Amino acid sequence: MSLADAYRVVYGALRRVPNTEIPISNVKIVDADNPVARIAIEVRDRYPARLPARYNGKRLGGMSIEEAYIYPRTGGMTRAEVLQTFTGLMNRTGIVAPSLVTWRDGTQFQAVPVGIQLNAPGAIQVVFHDLVASTDRSIPVDEVVGIM
Repeated sequence: MSLADAYRVVYGALRRVPNTEIPISNVKIVDADNPVARIAIEVRDRYPARLPARYNGKRLGGMSIEEAYIYPRTGGMTRAEVLQTFTGLMNRTGIVAPSLVTWRDGTQFQAVPVGIQLNAPGAIQVVFHDLVASTDRSIPVDEVVGIM
């Protein structure tokens, strides 16, 4: 995708956001090899999230900034992201809201993470309590592509 095409995509997305106050002149698109992009990718991968993260640093990859929003990786979650998200959800305290779990085949269900099973070397299964079926479901970690 050319730089002009990338700006057209961003401009189109901004037009669809109601009451946006971000002028296109405040948006800077950089190549993935740019130091700014490399740092943003490091931050994104170090702290995987399901929602955009507000970055309040004064500099990003050598560039002065007021603020930045670092968006999560698109597409399905990696194995490491599933495990990190799963363990983070298991460690919550208080009233635990269910998560929407998406399998590789597109199947979704509402569930609460309850455990991890280690089987043969490298075989990891995550255990969810399915609220609708009122039963625990053990799923190979590689079959989970989304936890929201």
